[in-house]
Amino acid sequence: MMYRTLVALWTAACVGTSAHAQFGGPVEPAEKRKTTVSKRDREAEPLFTDPALRVDSVEYGKAAWPTRNTRRAIRGRDVQGFPLPVVFGESERWLTEEPDELKGKVLVLDFWATWCGPCVRAKPGLVRLQREFADDLVVVAVSGQSEPESKVISHLRSSPPQISHAFDAGQRVYRGLAVNAIPHVVVLSTDRVVRWQGNPLDPKFAQAVRRVVAADPLVERRREVRANLDANDALDEG
Repeated sequence: MMYRTLVALWTAACVGTSAHAQFGGPVEPAEKRKTTVSKRDREAEPLFTDPALRVDSVEYGKAAWPTRNTRRAIRGRDVQGFPLPVVFGESERWLTEEPDELKGKVLVLDFWATWCGPCVRAKPGLVRLQREFADDLVVVAVSGQSEPESKVISHLRSSPPQISHAFDAGQRVYRGLAVNAIPHVVVLSTDRVVRWQGNPLDPKFAQAVRRVVAADPLVERRREVRANLDANDALDEG
């Protein structure tokens, strides 16, 4: 129960709360939201970012990552097996609230534009993955490809976002990847190495995301902590 309370609050912070605030939906008063977190829950929160949860690089090297996409299927620079050439999160503007747990989860960056039909068609699949792995995954739609921020915001107002959104006016990560066609996604493990790259409409994409979540050693460690917290809750309630 304690963990579920945290998840509900963090999920709202990642997507729902900011999206409602910026795009016209109802927002629960901050004072009321604060009272929903018990003292015990607040004390447990550091467990999810504790240095003790850091994983040795050797464990990442031994993990069973998905098979890399073929070079021919990647419309840009192939960086699978390497960190992004440009760090994400340093210059982008968040159109929804910045996810609190961005560094501790598997990350999917989806480069898209409102004028791109395939990009829009890919969104439901991205939303499904975000819901399936709400505790272990953050999906971020990154716009800024040949359109102003105002147009993206207008689009999001007409279609409220169900995943996180960021706007990269300088297209730093996009240009660093030399992307020449969208939609384009990169899937990063918690050590921020790209484990798969390609088109989100490719059937292999969802499989790759599931494989990364299953293989990631930090995700596994965090799940163990959550299980222990739930077990302690059950004992307390018993």
